[in-house]
Amino acid sequence: MNTQHKHTPGPWFVGGKTGYQNQLKIEPTIGVVYGAGEQLQANAALVAAAPRLLDLVERCAHLLSRANVSSGVCCCGDSTENHASPYDSGHAPVDTAEYAAERLCKDAVALLATIHGKP
Repeated sequence: MNTQHKHTPGPWFVGGKTGYQNQLKIEPTIGVVYGAGEQLQANAALVAAAPRLLDLVERCAHLLSRANVSSGVCCCGDSTENHASPYDSGHAPVDTAEYAAERLCKDAVALLATIHGKP
């Protein structure tokens, strides 16, 4: 897990109104969220959850990067990476759980790189 985050440390929470209609504060002084009706509260809750979501993705990526997973192997014997879409091409991965975990790990690592401003 990355302990060198550049963002304001969590926890973040939904604060009160800003004095403007359709705005809620994200505390501690992160910013404001816009929306109308239920969307306003949902947007604010999602933004306020960002530090916890980041922590969760980091822990998942850490765990999955060390898990014993093999590459996706199709029923035809080729790597599932060689098929346009393993599920739409008439082929099927024979190690679906391992394939899904590997893809999830790659996606989590890519998302973390984006969050941390790395190429």
